Amino acid sequence: MGRKKAIKAGIADHAYKDSELKEFIKRIENIDDEVARNNADAASDRKQVFADAKSAGFHGKILRKILTEKRRIKAELDLPEGERACLSSYRATAGVRQLDLFRVAGKKNKPAAEPSEQEETTQH
Repeated sequence: MGRKKAIKAGIADHAYKDSELKEFIKRIENIDDEVARNNADAASDRKQVFADAKSAGFHGKILRKILTEKRRIKAELDLPEGERACLSSYRATAGVRQLDLFRVAGKKNKPAAEPSEQEETTQH
């Protein structure tokens, strides 16, 4: 197989893997909701989904990190606006990279953008 054909095959495979990955994450999130409602069978179902994902070539450790990040983003979006602004300010001061929570979470009602550091320095 030539290089161009291999690249095209890789892109097609990547698109297939994207939808498969999204499906695994959705299944795990649904199971986590059941676990939160004290469904005893959900824990074994969760293990099975991770086993299925692993057999499909996904890394369980990375899936867990993605799920943790999604929960953190959801928790931050649920914070009152003042707390989110304070958290953002503290992150900027500490040099912690700020994620665009609305882009990541797929929200449409994004608040007005805060001025960037470059804009702030040119205004003074």
